Amino acid sequence: MKKNKTALVISNIGSPDSPELKYVKIYLKEFLSDPSMIIGPSILRWTIVNFIIIPFRAKKVTEKYKTIWQNNNSPLINYSQNLLEKLKLKLERKVDVYLFMRYGNPSIKNVIEEIKNNQYEKIVFMPLYPQYAESTTGSSLKYFFEELKKAKISTPVFFENYFFNNVEFVNLYAKMLLLYNPNEYDLILFSFHGLPLSHIKKNHNGKDCKDFDCLNTYNKKNELCYVASCYEMTRLIMAELKDINTKYDVSFQSSMTNKWTSPFTEETIISYADKGVKKILITCPSFVTDCIETIHEINIEYKKKFFKHGGTKFTLVESLNDSNEWVEFIEKKIDSNIFFNN
Repeated sequence: MKKNKTALVISNIGSPDSPELKYVKIYLKEFLSDPSMIIGPSILRWTIVNFIIIPFRAKKVTEKYKTIWQNNNSPLINYSQNLLEKLKLKLERKVDVYLFMRYGNPSIKNVIEEIKNNQYEKIVFMPLYPQYAESTTGSSLKYFFEELKKAKISTPVFFENYFFNNVEFVNLYAKMLLLYNPNEYDLILFSFHGLPLSHIKKNHNGKDCKDFDCLNTYNKKNELCYVASCYEMTRLIMAELKDINTKYDVSFQSSMTNKWTSPFTEETIISYADKGVKKILITCPSFVTDCIETIHEINIEYKKKFFKHGGTKFTLVESLNDSNEWVEFIEKKIDSNIFFNN
């Protein structure tokens, strides 16, 4: 039921409906069939997804989901639903809040129906990805606008491509890291989700990050470069942690081939352990919600390898999830009217 003139729509990546092979295959097929995920001719994408990835990866992914499943759902869905309810309560006099997953459920269908029936004056769309990437924020924006067009909804939509360098967001993340006493560790590792290098080159019109010095500089020329955003976010956070003397580094996880952004998190963790690093604090700033990539890949798989190579303490920083601080940040963005200035 409509209460306000503005709708806030948040969106995340998604999850299978069940940790069973059948449902994991359905989810992976929808996820990987998105043209923004695997760049190339549709027939090539279809072949890769149906004859290579799903047959060889689905069973392994299913076992991982079974390990982390909780309360009849994946952690990502549980946290997202909790976030939705908290936002509804917090923003009940300001905006009506909706949630959908880019892949899987809850789907966009019900959200579109509600928006159409309620005839809002404004829509604020917030994909929950701090850094811009065509396969995340870009795909979500395209999908959302396509569905609005199909439903013949012409309501003005306001959005941001990214928010990783928002001052309030950086402060929020820095304060969250401080809760883990970073000076007690030998290394702080910022592990971002990896991307195919082909995605990065496409963003740079055929060039690569070396041409724009993306590891060291961030400006208008590389504003939408995912790699540049990751390194810039790391610098901004560490600049806030003035009293922290612990060494830090950046890496990229969840890579499917060696033609993805590097250095790879797995190799980085093992390398540091082999060099004598005993205590590592790891944070994953491209994930605002804990999911299979943080809970299983980092905190189970990579933790075991770190200990195997001599490490003694391995701590994963929790994502923002459904925390009150995360809710307050989103509320501040609504109150500041930042969305309505584009």
